[in-house]
Amino acid sequence: MLRELSDKLGTTEQIAGCIIVQVLLQKLDPASQAKWEERLEDPAVVNIFPTWESMASFLEQRCRTLETMDFAMASYASGNQAGPQLPEAIAAVASNTVVEPSAVPSSSTALIAQDFSTDIVLLATAPVLIKNRSGVFVPCRALLDSGSQLHLITSRFADQLQIKKIKTSTSVTGIGDSSFVTNGHSVNITMQSRTYEYTVNITAVIAPNITERQTSFNVDIGRWKIPQNIQLADPTFFVLQRVYLLIGASLFYELLCVGQIKLPPGLPLIQKTRLGWVVSGGYGVSNGSALISTIPLPIVSRDNSLDRLDDLLRRFWEVVSCVEPIAHATKEELDCETHFKKHFIRSPAGDYSVRLPAKFNLELLGESYQQAYRRFLSLERKLDRRPALKAQYAAFIKEYLDLGHMSTVAGADLASCRFFLPHHCVIKEESSTTKLRVVFDGSAATSSGYSPNDLLMAGPVIQHTLFQILIRFRSYPVAITGDICKMHRCVKVHPEDSYLQCILWRTSPQDKLQVYKLDTVTYGTKPASFLAVRAMHQLSRDEHSSFPLWAEVIQRDFYVDDLISGAQTVDEAIIIVDQTSKILSRGGFKLRKWCSNVPAALCGVSDEDKESYLKFDDGTDFTKTMVDLKSL
Repeated sequence: MLRELSDKLGTTEQIAGCIIVQVLLQKLDPASQAKWEERLEDPAVVNIFPTWESMASFLEQRCRTLETMDFAMASYASGNQAGPQLPEAIAAVASNTVVEPSAVPSSSTALIAQDFSTDIVLLATAPVLIKNRSGVFVPCRALLDSGSQLHLITSRFADQLQIKKIKTSTSVTGIGDSSFVTNGHSVNITMQSRTYEYTVNITAVIAPNITERQTSFNVDIGRWKIPQNIQLADPTFFVLQRVYLLIGASLFYELLCVGQIKLPPGLPLIQKTRLGWVVSGGYGVSNGSALISTIPLPIVSRDNSLDRLDDLLRRFWEVVSCVEPIAHATKEELDCETHFKKHFIRSPAGDYSVRLPAKFNLELLGESYQQAYRRFLSLERKLDRRPALKAQYAAFIKEYLDLGHMSTVAGADLASCRFFLPHHCVIKEESSTTKLRVVFDGSAATSSGYSPNDLLMAGPVIQHTLFQILIRFRSYPVAITGDICKMHRCVKVHPEDSYLQCILWRTSPQDKLQVYKLDTVTYGTKPASFLAVRAMHQLSRDEHSSFPLWAEVIQRDFYVDDLISGAQTVDEAIIIVDQTSKILSRGGFKLRKWCSNVPAALCGVSDEDKESYLKFDDGTDFTKTMVDLKSL
């Protein structure tokens, strides 16, 4: 039976031919696909592998058929024989909507069947002037639409203007409740009339496109007898041109002026506006039906609803899918990883020392002392006005010094200082431990225009996304959270690089100004997060042989310095708490603020290291605690 199945599969060439035929078939229009399927129903070929030769022959025959049909239809139109007996394949066009013909491919020239009772409508257009970023007025063809609640501008023209875009979220809805979402931006533009002294400021929503070219086709106005003493807003209204701006109802009626000219019956009227005289209205072609050859128009597929459904389904799966796209590291990220592996050092005590990864020569840094000095004096004056805040700030700096995270620079070592970090404080009232935190500014530019952050690499993001971590966290019956105490300061910086992290400080204006250097990874420098997280991951790799199961938790369940993990049972949770604490302590990291929905999971944790609640900043005054859902 296996041999029989193998024989039925055919040769490699036959299988390859089938694949090529199938790929090409997907590219054909539905009518041509149906013709191909009809051919396969022939008993003579039903059990034969479709080959490339048979597909090529079919395509050649199909092209000839369609080309012959196009030629016949064009000839039929030129003979003015259009009437009630027109072939069904002709596309009927009404109100700029094209219905797909049953036998004409989408690439053919559209033919418009118009009856006198359904006039061709000319929409009011007017070239206007729009001010760009440089203050120069740029010509733009606008469409006047009293039925639009918004002003619209094409993204192409908005980019050409180079003016500031404003973040917005607007959905445009049309006939049949059909809608599309705009580009998410709008622009404030200044519009000026080309014919009269009129200028107005409007806000236009940016859209990918507004409409097809206006008019729908070139119009012969030789017999219209338009008065010569009026100034048309759009002298070439009868020529196919693109529209880049739509003026909505909020301005439409303001543009109208007293004055209207009616042309002979069957022709549009001419209305005076502040932009000039515009031509608009119905245009009857003849007393009977007429067939007008136009430019190729995009065919609106009958499967539009399926396309929208497919797009909606695709977006739905993008939202609910937990699978992250494959991330491709940049050259800088790879260089940063290589730099870390080459320069990190683990001391006998177990903690790590790293070098700051530079992508450019650090000699580009200029003088930074004067700026740091001015900003410190400003900070000092602020602290003197707020004694309580000053006491907290001084305590923070003292703790930094007492823990060995910074050291004094004096004497000859002052010449080694390469950059002085300005600093200030932020208050975090909701913190259960440190209310005041000092922030160091690694982006402060030196006299050369460069800052350390301009010259350092940021490094890649090497932790799981918060979405992945939270989804996994919610799957555990026993939840566990924790926090690494002063995570960045648990990783030391090489002594040479610490001179890039010098600061100025004194407790009182009467004291001598002291220079200190920060000897650990400093929050505020560009690579700080990467270096701290990467050192923690390196610790998990170094200790994997001693803790093979729990070392994985460090790489999987941390978001920066926050542990967000859990277990299936209380006993497993107790082990996770114990083992992760032991692994991290070997690298100088201390876990604290332990919290769980099951108190028994923290039986081995001291009270001072426990966090009894979690706070959520959702605009309410409630403190939400973690609870065991099974107990509710």
